[in-house]
Amino acid sequence: MFRAKITRCIATVLSVFLIAGIVTPTVSQAQTSSPYDPLSTYLDDAYSYGYGGLLDLRLLNQHLRIGPDNRALTVAELNGVNQLWEALEDDTNNEEPNTSSINLGLLELINVNLGQISLPLLGDGGLLQFVLNDAQVGVLREFAHAPSVNHAIGAVGVVSDSGGLEVTQPGEGANAEINILSLLDLQSTIIADTVIDEAHLSLGALSAGAIKPDQNLNELPALNCAANYTEFDYNKLDPSEDLFGTPSVLEQEDGRICSSYQIADAELVISAPLVGGLVTELGSTLRTLLGGVENTLNLLLGSDGVLEVLGPVLDPILSVTAEASIDEDTIVNSLLIDPLTSSDELVTIDLGTGLIKVDLEKLHTDGLSNLEPNTSLLTAAQLAKITDTVTNLLTASAVEEPNGLNAKLDKILRGENKQGGLYATELTLDVCVLGVLVDCLLEVELIATLGGLLTGATGTTDIDEYRNDPYGKYYRSGALGLILGPVVATLLSTVGGIVEGLLFGNDDNPSGLLGGLLGDLQTAVISPLLSTLNPALVLVLDPIANIIINRQTLVEVEHGTVFTVSALEVNILDLGTSASDVIHLPLATASVMAQHWKPFEIQLNVAKQGDGRNLHSGGFTYDLQCVDGTTPVFESELVEYTSNKVGERFEYSSAQNQLQLVGATGLTSTALLPAGSECQLMANPSLATEKFSALQPTGTTPTRTPYTYFLDTSDQGLQVSAGESLWETITDLDSLSSYSVEDAWKQHSITITVPEQGDKIPFNIVHSYDIDTRNIEVVATTDGVAPTDPYVFEYSIDSGATWTPVVDNLISNVPFIDGTSLEPIQVLVREQLPTPVPDVSWMIADPETQLDSTVENGYSTAKQFAAGYGLDADSSTTPNLQLVAANGVPVEINFEAMLPKTGQTTLVWVIGLGLLTALGAVIMYVRSRKQ
Repeated sequence: MFRAKITRCIATVLSVFLIAGIVTPTVSQAQTSSPYDPLSTYLDDAYSYGYGGLLDLRLLNQHLRIGPDNRALTVAELNGVNQLWEALEDDTNNEEPNTSSINLGLLELINVNLGQISLPLLGDGGLLQFVLNDAQVGVLREFAHAPSVNHAIGAVGVVSDSGGLEVTQPGEGANAEINILSLLDLQSTIIADTVIDEAHLSLGALSAGAIKPDQNLNELPALNCAANYTEFDYNKLDPSEDLFGTPSVLEQEDGRICSSYQIADAELVISAPLVGGLVTELGSTLRTLLGGVENTLNLLLGSDGVLEVLGPVLDPILSVTAEASIDEDTIVNSLLIDPLTSSDELVTIDLGTGLIKVDLEKLHTDGLSNLEPNTSLLTAAQLAKITDTVTNLLTASAVEEPNGLNAKLDKILRGENKQGGLYATELTLDVCVLGVLVDCLLEVELIATLGGLLTGATGTTDIDEYRNDPYGKYYRSGALGLILGPVVATLLSTVGGIVEGLLFGNDDNPSGLLGGLLGDLQTAVISPLLSTLNPALVLVLDPIANIIINRQTLVEVEHGTVFTVSALEVNILDLGTSASDVIHLPLATASVMAQHWKPFEIQLNVAKQGDGRNLHSGGFTYDLQCVDGTTPVFESELVEYTSNKVGERFEYSSAQNQLQLVGATGLTSTALLPAGSECQLMANPSLATEKFSALQPTGTTPTRTPYTYFLDTSDQGLQVSAGESLWETITDLDSLSSYSVEDAWKQHSITITVPEQGDKIPFNIVHSYDIDTRNIEVVATTDGVAPTDPYVFEYSIDSGATWTPVVDNLISNVPFIDGTSLEPIQVLVREQLPTPVPDVSWMIADPETQLDSTVENGYSTAKQFAAGYGLDADSSTTPNLQLVAANGVPVEINFEAMLPKTGQTTLVWVIGLGLLTALGAVIMYVRSRKQ
């Protein structure tokens, strides 16, 4: 029973949050170089990280066992609420925040092995307990979010949907209790049996939050942390206790993180049977002492005592005997009314239950939720203050501690306004009126309280009336007569004064019987109690000194530093090892890591050049990819570059040593990039529907696609970048059009190294669309006698509006398309007809195609055809186009001239000569004419 009662205290720290559904153990790693280095492997690939957990069990993993076979927990069984930013899909990970879930059944099977003792983590007799109040103060949960490489949030407690902590009032939310006796393995010792049987630290609603803001700032002014959050101060952490890693790396986080924690209240509750027994012993002793006071008082009131001073008043009229009776029951029972609370409200002692409560918040001027990082909940000086306060409550005088035991006893015994306490002492006076012949002529009994005698009580012969008003009335039996009235009044007031002096002191005896009574109580009861209680208190309070508030650590990992804040951390000695081996149990923990890369303004200035600059009328899309070493750190498809932002050209300003875009505004986008990383900008023209066949073949392996120049400026003038490494210096932008285009120019990309200095990275981009041109060879053939004069050809590319002579049978550099309308160039070719007028036919040689023609005004004109006839987007060369004009000339045959001079001119001769011979002769003749 006792063990269950005690271990229930530390069980307090876990069960509240578990019941609330907010405790989720997190991924555990073996402790390595320090107890705060469990994530160094887990975060190898992470660039940002958020964690929120009520119990950071990672630091206890090696001490945790589970199940009936007491096996070690696996990482999977301690899966926590965290979120990593590792794989690069975009500039954000597009994940919703992770919030907690809890498996109570699993956690109830976990045991914590602390060397010599092993305790359940939860459940009956568990190490931790939680209490969930009915107050609806918000959503209790664990929260983790790493929305980008530069932004991370971790939180636990009363957390909003965005991860912010909501302020809670003391007692609201999930409260926790830590069992001190179980930590000290004292639950089965004589201390627990007789001195202190229960000791726990009761904590009000716990919460913690950490944020690495997404700081889009060129400079680093104050973070302007949200309400209840404070800026991280590197200099407030101890290098030997709180910092783990390279100092120069860790120090960079100074002023870059916001953190918060809340502890609604913290109360140390000690159940001390020794104190509870104090009331019984104190009451018993007080009764004994009051009996002694009563006896002493009656002795002093005897005929040989202080009443002798009444002789002049009474003698020879009256003879008086007095007896005092103290109301012991009322006085002793008053001890149980209201606990003792020190004047500074630090310690409260309930004498009726034996509970000692210490409000630890009173030890901290600014409260528990506004302490500096890594502040001890209880220092040695504060521990001494607690024990001193306990001692003062039980031993200090009423003047030194007006709320202490002596002040209470003094108040109980002294009463108020001469009522209550010893002023309730009842005095019985037997008054004898002396006679001459008899001892008592008349005998009267007077009964009155001391307070009544001193405050002018009036007499009554009704005993019940006196009992109902003991301070306003006194009782007298019989009738003394009017003559004795003044004498009796003097008698009563005088006796009252004498008794008051005896009890409360006078000039001769300032402390009176009351002073001796209080002194005897201290000697008999309080001092022996404190001699046993105080050492036990020190033993129980000592672990509280190992509890740290606002626990902050900073740990270097592969790609940055992990900042962790815990509202409270209990540090426990491993009872099976040396005193230097400390187990850390953080409560309400938040961790964050994110990159703090400088924002660069990515400037995209785009122009188009070439005689086909209007070929692509849409916008452009660009991808920016940045890597740090081999790890991607930024990847984004930038906003589509619309056509109204594309410039006509660039102009170079020697005064400003920069290029200026003409006719457009450009495009900017901000990216957070680490200095030294490599960034590649890639142009994605999206020209799937464009007229590639109209473009000039370019590059080492020619293709009909546009190509891209990346321009920049330097002290030497304009520079042109081709691909990743080829840089050529030129001075005339116009010469770009005649620049030898290699394949590298057509990669549509440029790679730059992010500089240490500067705040912008300009990309000046030229997309080149050069329209292909073509030579057309016009060839004339003659069927018949060739003309004496050369053939005359003309061509037109404006549908016959103008005609240009063809020189040397060659039409040079005819563009494939019109640079403005983007329509294909149509070519007309005509031949000036000679005499005799031939019959002209037109044909494109390859691929062979007959063209219709017209004869008009002395010309034979071929039907118009496209300059790009026969070519497509896959054509890597541009061969000349051959156009053949075939002239058919009429043939006149003079047979007489052909025949030999035989004189035989008749047809019979021709037939006789032979038909084939005659035809051959004709052909030879025609050929001779063509020559």
